[in-house]
Amino acid sequence: MGECSYICSYGYLRLQKIDNNSAPENQMDRPHIRFDGPSLKRIKQEWNHAQNDALGYFLWLYSKLVHEKLLKPTQEDGEILTLFPLYFEAIQYWQDEDSGHWEEPPKIEASSIGAVIAGLKAMGSLFIEKSDFTTYLTTYKGKIVTLNLLDKLISNGETALNDILPWESVQPGKRRRYDSALLYDSTPLLWTQANLLVALKLMDKSLRDNNVS
Repeated sequence: MGECSYICSYGYLRLQKIDNNSAPENQMDRPHIRFDGPSLKRIKQEWNHAQNDALGYFLWLYSKLVHEKLLKPTQEDGEILTLFPLYFEAIQYWQDEDSGHWEEPPKIEASSIGAVIAGLKAMGSLFIEKSDFTTYLTTYKGKIVTLNLLDKLISNGETALNDILPWESVQPGKRRRYDSALLYDSTPLLWTQANLLVALKLMDKSLRDNNVS
């Protein structure tokens, strides 16, 4: 991944730590999503790095760039990309509490689940349309990433979304009826026209409930 090799290598080490089918209690043990832009070095500040949406966005964008032939994968890329689906499986992202788009107290939220689904779908399209893509992926502790695994993870996420939408979160004690973060998932990520209409209706109702014309 070229210039971001330091960031990617550090993220690789963090992704490797998650392989026991559970999310780490210490958020600093999650893949770090904050870094210094000019230097591309990680920020050592204590932070809640449970932000599945950020990881989903990365996987989505990277896969799209490869699909459009704007980026050619390397072997190093493949080693890191292999860990993304395995990480999402290990933390059970479809029921994992994360801080999401607004870096708030963790909860199970539709917007983060949607971002991960988008990333997994974009990666899956490379399996189908780019026959050489899988040659860059590697085996990690005897596990491999297959199209069947991606489909299973996507299905788990979509099942969760069907239970949550049109809310952002229905988790007891953390329920949220409206959240503009849902619009991030409507386009250009993954949602169908029907999903977008739901989001627009929610926005309209929210504005009317708050007497905004």
